[in-house]
Order: sequence, then structure tokens, then C-alpha cells
Amino acid sequence: MGILKNLFGGSKEEKLEETPRITKEKPDFATRSISADLRGQIGKEPWEFTAEDFARVKEVHVHGIWEEKPQRLYLQELKLLPNLEKIYFIDVEFCSRDVHQIRQLEAKNLKTLIFEKCYFADALRLEDVYERFEIINCQYKRDIRFWGNYPKLRELVFRGDRGETFDFRFLEKLGNLQHLEVSGIGFKDGECLEHVHTLESLVLYDTNVLCEEVLHCTGLKKVQVWEPLYRDLMQEKESGNTQLEILLAEEPQKEK
Repeated sequence: MGILKNLFGGSKEEKLEETPRITKEKPDFATRSISADLRGQIGKEPWEFTAEDFARVKEVHVHGIWEEKPQRLYLQELKLLPNLEKIYFIDVEFCSRDVHQIRQLEAKNLKTLIFEKCYFADALRLEDVYERFEIINCQYKRDIRFWGNYPKLRELVFRGDRGETFDFRFLEKLGNLQHLEVSGIGFKDGECLEHVHTLESLVLYDTNVLCEEVLHCTGLKKVQVWEPLYRDLMQEKESGNTQLEILLAEEPQKEK
């Protein structure tokens, strides 16, 4: 029984293979998109990789486009990449159990998870070992408040283009958050920012946060904001009401 078939679809009695294998006869590395990604990084076919080749891979893109529903991530093979630092998830539908394999990874340098065009049916069951989440154009069965379950996060990015407005009061639970970026998404409660006492850097683009809500963030050292908020903050600085470093934000570019 192959590892990919067994990962989420087998019965409780069936066991996963202890050692994932990539063969020419079955070349899928989790998904074909990952195979192509690795081929581009290393310059040879994944089934030709040595242990040294696997160790060279620092980031990987996981495209979750399958016909079956709900979609299942084939993640056990990521254990072959001991030096992963960043994983991109693109077009993945997450059920609550789908990220179990991420928790089992032994990649000690894995600090960044990026979710783009993903759907979340429930809170992710992740341990608090990641320092940065990027959430881009994602959808939720309920709402986004479950990101407040990761108090060790240092950096959090939300980007959208559908004009949605969310309840950001969960930010108050993130006792180590230092950097926050929000673009294309509205706040139902911009005043909640003043309760994120560890926040040092804030980037706002195409959102509805007000000048006074930024000024009430007493721990802030640097802001990058779009007009007209930039103009309002500069007026406050010229009046001596703030010592913030204020920069004009540019339209955020997606990391490739």
C-alpha cells in the first residue's frame, strides 16, 4: 500500500510506511507540484536525490488541487526535508486533522508558513513553534479568530482583495507579536490594536484603521501606511504628538 494512499484515506488498522520513498515508477513527491518545485531547485529528478540533495531544500510549495473532497494533504514525505525553513500552501482546503503531519516534522528551522487561497474549515492543530504566518486571500468556514491560538507568533501578515472585514480582537492574545501587516482587509475593531502591547512594526495598506487607533499603540516604533492615513500621521508628528517612524507604504507584492 503506497504512502500517499495511506496518509489520510486508509483505515485505522492500516499503517503508514515508516520510510517514504520516491521512485521513477511513482514519481509524485506529495503532489506533482512539489516534484516540479524540487526539480527546479536541485536540477534533477526527485527520485535521483541523495540525502545531501534533500538537505539543500529550504522551502517548498504545496499545491492542493485534487479531485477528491475534502482535499487531503500528502505531507509525510516532507519529513525527507530536514532543513525546511518555509512552506507555501496554495489552494489547499484544510480540515482540522489535515496538518497533523506538519506537527511531526523534524525541520528545526521551519519558522514560516504561508497560506494562499486556502480554505479553513476549523482551527489548525499546530503547535506553537512557528514565528511567522502569512495569510493571503483565504476563506473561513467560521472566522479568523483561531489565529489567536498561536501566542508565540512574532510576525503575522493578512492580505486580501475581496473587501472583507474581520474581527481582529484575537490579536490581543498574541503576547509576542512584534510585526503586523494588513492589506485589503478591514477591521471591525481597529481600537484593538492598542491592546497588542508588544507590537513594534505595523504595515497598513488599503484598510480602514484610523489615525488615533495607530497613535494609541504605545509600543509601536515604525509604521508603513497608505494615504490618507500617512498624511494624518505626518501631521500628528509635525505637531509633536508622536515619535513614530512613519513611512509611505507601497502596494504589497506577493512573495514568489
